[in-house]
Amino acid sequence: EVVHKVDIPELPANISYAMDSAGHFGYAKVPTPGAENSTAISKTLDGAQNTEAPKSLIVNEVLRGENGFVEVRNNSSKTIQLHDFYLSDNADKVNKWRFPQQTLEPGALAAVNLCGSAYAGSATADGEEGKLLFNANFKLNTEENTVYIGGASGNIIDTFTFDANMPGAVAAVRTAKGVEYTGRATKCAENSDSTFAEIAWTDMDSSDVLRINEFLPKNKFDITDGDGDRSEWVELYNSGSEPVSLLGYYLSDNSAKRDKWALPDITLGGGEYLIVFLSGKDRTDGEMHASFSISDTDEGIFLSNYNGMRSDSLLLPSELSANVSIGRGENGEVLYYARPTPAAANTAAGFADPMGVGGFNPPPFTSTKFAR
Repeated sequence: EVVHKVDIPELPANISYAMDSAGHFGYAKVPTPGAENSTAISKTLDGAQNTEAPKSLIVNEVLRGENGFVEVRNNSSKTIQLHDFYLSDNADKVNKWRFPQQTLEPGALAAVNLCGSAYAGSATADGEEGKLLFNANFKLNTEENTVYIGGASGNIIDTFTFDANMPGAVAAVRTAKGVEYTGRATKCAENSDSTFAEIAWTDMDSSDVLRINEFLPKNKFDITDGDGDRSEWVELYNSGSEPVSLLGYYLSDNSAKRDKWALPDITLGGGEYLIVFLSGKDRTDGEMHASFSISDTDEGIFLSNYNGMRSDSLLLPSELSANVSIGRGENGEVLYYARPTPAAANTAAGFADPMGVGGFNPPPFTSTKFAR
């Protein structure tokens, strides 16, 4: 008994005969074996061969790395069906990942988590209410710097290319000027207006209000942390008169990996100091503890502002006595101090030569003054 009969016309290569949502058959330029049929099905063969998907969906933001994502925007004045579009990192395989069945309103945003080839979960992720969030089965590696949006007809609708040297803590965003960069990724939200144009590290100077003020790499006699441990520490200082946000700032002991530990999303008031213990305890609730500790083989301490690619550092000399701190003098010069002054100005006498400084045993401190 014949249950269903379909008269299939003669078809050229790569054109399929498919049923649309209304139950009518037509011509589809993008065959979808084992998946839902394309919503772009034409009544005529000529229509299928000349179909162009609306150039309305664009890439708005890209973040690589462990928490990488691609954010897209409906750049048209009409509601679009996302299922007609594909996302890819390969121009020769534009249909690498297909958006699920979901509409996107004019001007609205959606984000796609880049989960990797091993991902086999749901294409739709759990997001905050009112936000569209999906999961794709590919990632962007450190050598890939282009993302493509493909249409139902297999054409490339949008190409978004960014600097291949973009660090993992920096996102590429689309602005009125083109592609720019920010240290403040905003998945499923409007792009940060704090952007910069080029991926290149530059040294901090007097124009940067948040800098490293003092660094104690060998704490033998100085302050203890809340656990009673004499952890090494670094002191940050806001030399400005206004509060500064620490969002986008990182600490590290390695210039090749400047984003080892992210400072929390708090503000430091004008003229205030912040002590961060280099203990490896990784705490931001109250007393600050970085996720790494300092050893004699490390380069020193680095403070990096990924929202502008600005970096500050105090480097370890080849030899340094215990309890001698490295800090900045009145004119920003690097000096060595026999009497560290945590959470205070560097008012003690400083020396330019680390070999001529001996350690000093200060009166005991408590750690409560460093809690926030």
